[in-house]
Amino acid sequence: MKNEDLILSRVLKIFSIILIFIGLYTRSVAIVAIACGYWIAAKNPGRYRVVINIGIILHSLVFLQELYHLVADKVYLSYINLFFNPFALIILIKYYPSPYPVIMNVLSFFTPTEMNVNWLDKHPSFFKRFSLKSIIGTVEGLYYNSDAFNIILPEQGFLGFTPGRDIIDAAKRAGVQDGKQLLDVASGLGGPSCMLAGEFKIRVTGIDLLNRNVTRANSLASSLNLVDRVIFLPANALKLPFREGSFDFIFGSDSWCHVPDRKSLLKECERILKDDGKIFFFDWLDLGALSEGFRFIYSFPPLETLESYREKLLETGFNILSAEQGNESLKNNVFGINESLKKNKRRVIEVCGRELYDNWDFIVQYTWKMIVEGKLSHGLFIAKK
Repeated sequence: MKNEDLILSRVLKIFSIILIFIGLYTRSVAIVAIACGYWIAAKNPGRYRVVINIGIILHSLVFLQELYHLVADKVYLSYINLFFNPFALIILIKYYPSPYPVIMNVLSFFTPTEMNVNWLDKHPSFFKRFSLKSIIGTVEGLYYNSDAFNIILPEQGFLGFTPGRDIIDAAKRAGVQDGKQLLDVASGLGGPSCMLAGEFKIRVTGIDLLNRNVTRANSLASSLNLVDRVIFLPANALKLPFREGSFDFIFGSDSWCHVPDRKSLLKECERILKDDGKIFFFDWLDLGALSEGFRFIYSFPPLETLESYREKLLETGFNILSAEQGNESLKNNVFGINESLKKNKRRVIEVCGRELYDNWDFIVQYTWKMIVEGKLSHGLFIAKK
């Protein structure tokens, strides 16, 4: 549990105990209900966001009700709620500062996902406010519990939407051979790296900015008995910690779209490749008019186009062997993920919670919308130093 969540957990427990006494003293069922809700939420504030949101709203309503009675009856401050509520609300709002997540949670639970996507796509400013502290509608929500990936996606340790068969095919086209050295830049949970190492008997190094991904990826390599040929390290893709000419191949899968300076990334890749080394990677492409709301949910800087990637590869010293755009392939992959999500709905909710399921549903539907409207595509690039 994060330090902030731990503090909030203790605060919620203290408030729930105080509220129990206040509720019994004032014979208020509403206050006792709030107390029970806070006690439940104290077990895991990150997971029980909806309960906390509802508690804060009810807390505010009870306070306003007591204030109304005080003014209407023209009596002195005699209600114990008015002593406790302001203090409680200030502390709760300090550690849980936005009421907007409850709006996203309610929208996701009670209204059709497609309707939410269409409405929020037209009103990205409202979307950003509603998503401020919610996992629904944000890329952070996808990674909130990475167990969902292993439930929804067929291959273990995958975070991107490119299936393993496409990655293996791209590696063969790039000329990957047994005994070579390959670097996976932004390797995520390590699934593609482990698959490549197993298929081609190569040595693979994966780097990722997030320590939690590195830990999970190394654990996956260990479970597959690949620790002698696969290792994952924390590193910045724009400052790769390797000497010139360290690798025969460099690979990336659906992750460089999050890198803000891709030209610098490609320069780093060119630097650490051996002479005649090759780079092959998949990434998402902007076909034009990609919505602000969609970029927000994925935390995307402006995406590349097929031509802009070609230009950057040439400018950084690469000889392009292949540059392909495959909207139909991406469409099929996202459709398959959507079908898997629906099929595994109950299991995802049991393992990861309703909020995370709603988040996946929202993001997959939004991604599908961008594809069918001709705004988003997928590219495969193979180039030689």
